[in-house]
Amino acid sequence: RMAAVQVTRISYPSTFGRPTVVAMDPAYKRRREKAILVGFSDGRLIMTKRGLLFQRRVDNVIYQQAATSSPTKANSSSTKDGSTSHDSGGIQALEWRGSLVAWADDTGLRVFDADG
Repeated sequence: RMAAVQVTRISYPSTFGRPTVVAMDPAYKRRREKAILVGFSDGRLIMTKRGLLFQRRVDNVIYQQAATSSPTKANSSSTKDGSTSHDSGGIQALEWRGSLVAWADDTGLRVFDADG
């Protein structure tokens, strides 16, 4: 027997940039309050929780990458008109195991206790 699939669209402000990575709570099926993490190209990591009561949604910024003032050779590129564009890369990798969340961006690797 095949289980029914529920599809929910979650939109975020365009100022966050494009989503680059996503991870679901490992206990998503068992918990009453459902949680996902979304990393964005602007370096923001958002935890979205949706409860059962009226399906309310709560977004919390877990991390915001500091803005860099000058582009480096590794993350800048030249466009056709000769100008230089800067792409920080944002959140590049994300993993959620148990209560621990680990992610990587241009500044390094970070770890967060989601239950703490």
